[in-house]
Amino acid sequence: MLVVDDEEVVLQVLSTLLERKGHAYETVTDGEAAIAKLREKPFHLVITDKNLPGLSGLDVLREAKAASPDTDVIMMTGFSSMDSAIEALNLARPPTWRSPSMT
Repeated sequence: MLVVDDEEVVLQVLSTLLERKGHAYETVTDGEAAIAKLREKPFHLVITDKNLPGLSGLDVLREAKAASPDTDVIMMTGFSSMDSAIEALNLARPPTWRSPSMT
């Protein structure tokens, strides 16, 4: 599991919770470091803040899905818009293909 947040207190809280539940995890504090980790090895889960310095959580989501489509991503944010929420949802799920209409 990879946890990405630029706020140390958030990383500490998440680390405490994950340790109590016995989860193995790694932490990084920015999008560039997260993407470097994702290119090193696959993660089954990425928990990331949306608003990071440099590359955003959306960039992390995009790279996580490109590296391993089965990776689940949980995105956290205190500040967002409907447009960015829709973009995150579209990036997180595979495209839907419709069969041609037979009418």
